[in-house]
Amino acid sequence: MPDFTRPFEPKRSIKPQTIPRKPRFHPRLMRNISKT
Repeated sequence: MPDFTRPFEPKRSIKPQTIPRKPRFHPRLMRNISKT
């Protein structure tokens, strides 16, 4: 169970990847809402 052994490491690795992906998804979601 490496998830419980260091739950902080996987969370920190996911945080930096979620930040750059959010801005790319935001413009796409805004365009979808504007078209609707």
